[in-house]
Amino acid sequence: MHERGIMSVKHALLGILAQAPRHGYDLKRAFDDKLGDFWNLNVGQIYTTLSRLEADELIQHDAVEQDDKPDKKVYRLTPAGHAEFADWRTRALKPEPRNLRDELFVRILFMEADDTDAVLSVVRTAGRLSQTDDAAHGSQILHRASRAP
Repeated sequence: MHERGIMSVKHALLGILAQAPRHGYDLKRAFDDKLGDFWNLNVGQIYTTLSRLEADELIQHDAVEQDDKPDKKVYRLTPAGHAEFADWRTRALKPEPRNLRDELFVRILFMEADDTDAVLSVVRTAGRLSQTDDAAHGSQILHRASRAP
């Protein structure tokens, strides 16, 4: 995680790969579909992060042959990657001011829409629904998460 709660690309990509294996440009499309309204990410950041995740043995790739093109790398989570993502989703957050490009928001986006107990637990832990403004902000986050595939 970066300073002041702004998260790295790492857990966002782990969350996307937890849904299904993907190649780099497909990861970019999925990232933009989920987070593009709040977070502008270039393809270079994706590939740099994929290299680090692979070095950390959180993901691995399979080479898929293509006619008249270089092989395509399709990335998937390893068991360690699944464990890291599952741990990150439920790990306690430090209380601090939040914006939509933070761990709380991205964690909720990757939670299952019918898992409201887990969503509310994470939100309560972060202290997000303690005041009226936070409740409205939390409702926006939950609405955005419910639109996620």
